[in-house]
Amino acid sequence: MATDDQLHPNSLSVSESGLDLIKRFDRFLDAPQRQPSGQLLIGYRYVMRPADQDLIRMGEKDADLLLREALRCIEIYLNSSVRVELDQHEFDALASLVFDVGMGTFDRSDLRAMLNRGDKAGAAYALQHWVGPSSADVRPRRNAEATLFLRGHLSSE
Repeated sequence: MATDDQLHPNSLSVSESGLDLIKRFDRFLDAPQRQPSGQLLIGYRYVMRPADQDLIRMGEKDADLLLREALRCIEIYLNSSVRVELDQHEFDALASLVFDVGMGTFDRSDLRAMLNRGDKAGAAYALQHWVGPSSADVRPRRNAEATLFLRGHLSSE
């Protein structure tokens, strides 16, 4: 019988490198911006709720706090759903991906299945080639995530 440590070998949090990666691709919005979906975003992709209607400006410190809050949910999810031990840089790359595509999409992905089979090389390849349904060109982000996942650092781009 597997122990909890075997089922949940990770207890990681997103590092500064992971935050830097996310911020490289999710630009800071100091004022609400309506998306094609109709949602209003502010900060680093914080979805405004009706209770936030009076918010017209946000500073980077507050945006950082909201980003950390959003990432805490992703950290809990990754720590509980990835069944192989991850290095910090692998975790950071996956957190960036999940922040971008969502937990449900990642949960159903071949990438997650490869990871849980212990195929990190296959997972890195799948990460680099993940395009998704978005019309935006996500290749630069996926390349950066794959580089961090594989090499443990980002290039100086």
